[in-house]
Amino acid sequence: MAKEKRIPPKNKNSKVKGHKKTHKARRIFIFIIILALLGLYSVMWVGAFGNPFKYNSMQSKKAGTENWMSKIEGSKSLSQINIPGTHDSATKNISPAWFLKDQNSSIKTQLKNGYRYLDIRVKLNKTEDTLLLCHNMGSCRTSIWPWSKKITLPQLVADVKEFLLANPEETVILCIKPEKTSDNERTIVSLIQKLVNEDSGLWYTKNYIPVLENVRGKIVLARRYNVDSGMALGLNLKWKEQGQLEMVEFPAEESAINVLQKLQVQDRFKYSVEDKWQAFHDTINEYPSDSSTLVLNFLTTMEGRMLPHPKKYADQLNKKFLELNSLPPTSGILIFDWADIELAKKVIDSN
Repeated sequence: MAKEKRIPPKNKNSKVKGHKKTHKARRIFIFIIILALLGLYSVMWVGAFGNPFKYNSMQSKKAGTENWMSKIEGSKSLSQINIPGTHDSATKNISPAWFLKDQNSSIKTQLKNGYRYLDIRVKLNKTEDTLLLCHNMGSCRTSIWPWSKKITLPQLVADVKEFLLANPEETVILCIKPEKTSDNERTIVSLIQKLVNEDSGLWYTKNYIPVLENVRGKIVLARRYNVDSGMALGLNLKWKEQGQLEMVEFPAEESAINVLQKLQVQDRFKYSVEDKWQAFHDTINEYPSDSSTLVLNFLTTMEGRMLPHPKKYADQLNKKFLELNSLPPTSGILIFDWADIELAKKVIDSN
């Protein structure tokens, strides 16, 4: 009689160990994939949008851009000084960057590079107890990673205050615009008022263009929102959107700051690059700033596109600006995308 073949019992422990090894290998594989994707993300970001970490702190010290206002006569009105500014100033880290990134340097770096007009867009957070920095649907963040913290208006103010404490002869114009029409404007105004009240000595909030001597070491609050009648909450810098695609005869439009002073703004943000340059150049030559006229002249455009690429247009426009032979001392506030120290220095040196 043939012996029955004996089958050894299954080793349950070896099966469990096999599963553990498989899971471990899978986790390692996923981790490697994530690292590779993060590396690809950072390489693509730098390739398409510039290196957000590149900054030489000695550059601004050698150029004298950190305290350039110390050399300006204190009796001059801010509207009598050529001032470099940045458009959508807080967008160094924003997604989707291809369409929304208008700057490649932080607020701290912009200030060191000489920029003294900051264009800030805000929205309410979910609990409506603070203001977040934004551009369109994108939130401004602390780093290039999309999960990094959102920047708040109080954080930006803290950076500006730190700079002014180190450079007390300077002043910074902070122009604030509510970005979302669905936000309650009264809530926004009350949060700005609260921020001002917490450090009132830091702010200039009158609706009157000041002379430099009166605002050294201070933030000049400028507003693109409404306030109740009688409230003194910053320079009234509201203007109608200039969204025409076709060129108009007069590129800058006038509005009132107060009964004695006026605002001239060229912000043709849908013009082609060539038309935008013409509008910017015409404004420099045909709309001089003076003690009662503040001029805001934007060298920025989205070319009327649904999916714009600000860096592409800025590369062309900024190059044209640097090739200008001279800049009149009555040019006013000149506002750039992808602003660097070279652009600021050209504006500063024209004073």
